[in-house]
Amino acid sequence: MKRKLIALAVFIAVITGVCFAFNFESVSQHYAEKAPKHTKIGNVTISIRCDKILEHQSDLSKSLKDSNVIPKNGIILQKTTVSLFQNDTVYDILNRITKERKIQIETSGAETSAGSTLYVRGIDYIYEMSCGSTSGWIYFVNEKKANVGASDYCPKNGDDILWAFSCKENDYE
Repeated sequence: MKRKLIALAVFIAVITGVCFAFNFESVSQHYAEKAPKHTKIGNVTISIRCDKILEHQSDLSKSLKDSNVIPKNGIILQKTTVSLFQNDTVYDILNRITKERKIQIETSGAETSAGSTLYVRGIDYIYEMSCGSTSGWIYFVNEKKANVGASDYCPKNGDDILWAFSCKENDYE
């Protein structure tokens, strides 16, 4: 009897230790916006669209044609106002809003002190080259196509960010 009590006490101690050692969080806690590390300096708007796919259905990959991934109106995220924090990049804002709205995102590359090779491969299960060999995600700030990576561009208060899926090189010219 004494051994069973000791074994039970050890078991409870181990479980308690494991619970304190690991940071368990629910799905909603994981996707919740974490407290900002920087000072809020304003707001920006962001939207995500894939409406050009609707114009290029013949180039769409079979897997996307057979899925319900593409919104009927081509809009994944309506224009939404979000907080802008000091040192935020376009990628930081995209990452925050997709987590908050539970929109899938996939990137490759990394951010380093020497610069960034971060590349947005897919948003909402729509990936590069899924609507032709030159298709992929691009972003605009104030209707101008950006010429630097999303993790290298720091928007300003009031900027309008658009992430758009382009099927052809001249889709947005």
